[in-house]
Amino acid sequence: VLDMGLVPGTPLVVERKALSTTLFPYVFGGTSWGSDAPRLGRCWYAAFPWPHAATAADAAPGGNADMRGVVALAGNPNTGKTSLFNVLTGSRATVGNWPGVTVERREGQMRLPGSAITVVDLPGIYSLGASSPDERVAAEYLLEDHPDLSVVVMDASAPERSLYLVVQLLEMGLPAVVALNMCDAAQEKGIRVNSRALGQILGVPVISTVAKDHTGIEELKRQVAEEIERGPSYEPLEVPYGDRVE
Repeated sequence: VLDMGLVPGTPLVVERKALSTTLFPYVFGGTSWGSDAPRLGRCWYAAFPWPHAATAADAAPGGNADMRGVVALAGNPNTGKTSLFNVLTGSRATVGNWPGVTVERREGQMRLPGSAITVVDLPGIYSLGASSPDERVAAEYLLEDHPDLSVVVMDASAPERSLYLVVQLLEMGLPAVVALNMCDAAQEKGIRVNSRALGQILGVPVISTVAKDHTGIEELKRQVAEEIERGPSYEPLEVPYGDRVE
């Protein structure tokens, strides 16, 4: 970094975390170098391993820069995950492919006052023991790319189907928030899930949502921002399986 001409003590502000590499674009001396580097004439990157201790608020003079982070949106297929992604990001998504595969990759920005958070819509996944290419992409991202937070989307009308993935993530101590989605469909079936009690059992926030009419979305956004600002502080979930597991 010093060879680039950076002087010790110069503040560096993290602009965003690259999603599949350890290279980080930075704002340096108040001027940004990013994807439009050819127009600016140069682009500087610093290769620090993730997670990196510095944040935008830490490095900016006075600590007034936006809080930034990356959120993985994970869940079983057909849980309303992509609808939730569209609501969180305002349907402003960048669409491409994951490296080395033809699996579609979608990411967008969720903005709140003082926050600029990247949301990555992962392919549907039933468990971390992935078998299909789509599931492998999602599992590898969750386990190897270390997003700041995972929002695990559950189908409130069939919670037992979604809990397996939730428990797997929590047993590994990965930071997560649960979005108990499709609560309207659950009520039509006479199913009511106590989100507060479920959250106490799992040890993570559980927010009831209905993506199609934006129910619970603002609460989910606030919770996501709070969890990212707080930083990773989760203990692995301990499930008492007993001495014998069939």
